[in-house]
Amino acid sequence: MSSYPATESLRSTASYLIGQGGYSADTNLVNQMLNYIGYVNLTSVSSCAEEDETQDQCFSNHNSTFYQQDSLDNTWRAWPYQYCTEWGYLQTGSGVPQDQLPLISRTLDLDYMMIICNEAFGIYGPPNTTTVNKYGGYDISYPRLAFIDGEWDPWRPATPHAFDYGAPHRPSTPSEPFILIPDAVHHWDENGVFPNQTNATFPPPAVADTQRAEAEFVRGGWRSGGRRRGGMLGRRSWGRSPSSWWRGR
Repeated sequence: MSSYPATESLRSTASYLIGQGGYSADTNLVNQMLNYIGYVNLTSVSSCAEEDETQDQCFSNHNSTFYQQDSLDNTWRAWPYQYCTEWGYLQTGSGVPQDQLPLISRTLDLDYMMIICNEAFGIYGPPNTTTVNKYGGYDISYPRLAFIDGEWDPWRPATPHAFDYGAPHRPSTPSEPFILIPDAVHHWDENGVFPNQTNATFPPPAVADTQRAEAEFVRGGWRSGGRRRGGMLGRRSWGRSPSSWWRGR
C-alpha cells in the first residue's frame, strides 16, 4: 500500500504507465511510483497550486523571466553556469542507448536541457569539457583527493567509479581514498542526521562506515600535508575523458 493514501485511486493508472514503459508492474514498483507521486504532490505541486500556476508553469523549464534574474541573491546560477560552460552535466533521456530503458523520458534532449544555458547566460554552444578533462578524466589522481560515490548515484557515469564506461578499478589508499558505497545514491555520506534521528539501521551501515572512514583519513594523514605547495595544478594525471559529460542526441 502507498504511504500516501490519497494516491490509491491512481493505482490502476500507475500500473498501466509502468507497463507501457516496458517494466513489470509488480506491487512494489507500483507502490514506489505512487509514493513518488505523493511526494511530488506534497513538496512541489501544492506550492504551485498556491501560486495558481498551471501544470506547464509548475514543471516546465520554459521560464525566461526567472532565468534572467542575475542579482547576487540568485545563488542558483553558480552551478548551472559551471555545467553550461565547462562540465556539460546535462542529464538527457535522449542519449540513452535504444536497447536500454531510460530513467527519464527520451523527450528530454539537449535542446530542452540547454534552455537554462540559453536564457540565463546566452550560451548556445557545447561546453568546453577539455577545461575539466585535462586534469585526467576518469584517471584523475592526486594526494589527498578522495573519490566517494554511491553505487546508484545517477552522477556515477561521470566519476572515476564509472567502471561500465571505461573508468579503471583502483585501490583505495589513505592518501587517495576510493570508496563506492553499496546501495547508496547522491550525497548520502555528506548529508548527516541529528543524533535523535539515528537508530540501529539508520543511517544505513554502509553510509555510517564510510563516514567513519572519512573522519579517520582526514584526522590521520591529511592534516599534516594540507599546505603542500603546488595544489591541484602541481601534478596532473592525464587520462580518458568521461564521455557522458556531454551527451549527444
